[in-house]
Amino acid sequence: MRKLIISIIALLSATMLLTACHSQSSASDSAARSSSVDHNQSTYELQQKYVALTDAAMKPVTLVNQQSKSANNQLSDSLNTATQSIDQLNTELKHNRTHVKLTKALLHYSQTITSLLKVESTQITSNSC
Repeated sequence: MRKLIISIIALLSATMLLTACHSQSSASDSAARSSSVDHNQSTYELQQKYVALTDAAMKPVTLVNQQSKSANNQLSDSLNTATQSIDQLNTELKHNRTHVKLTKALLHYSQTITSLLKVESTQITSNSC
């Protein structure tokens, strides 16, 4: 059941990302600028961020079906690594000033993945007690 829910969430996230990339809107980026350096990332670099976000989320998802105690420890470590990776990617995306729509879609995708990982993390802690 969890596998089905995770698959549905991943599919919905990918659909939302693709929809956001193709939508036509002339709204400008009104996000607050931070004191650190802004970056102009190419479409290719943003695609690499998408791949990195997906890879970060998929390792914990594949470990969910393993039922041993060592698998739970491995899953917990994987969730921590994925969360750190996603946080770093979020920081980089927040400083990007090109391809505003794609960047916003990637940030939304990242938030969705973070929510998914938090759900998995709470399930691990409740199952290990």
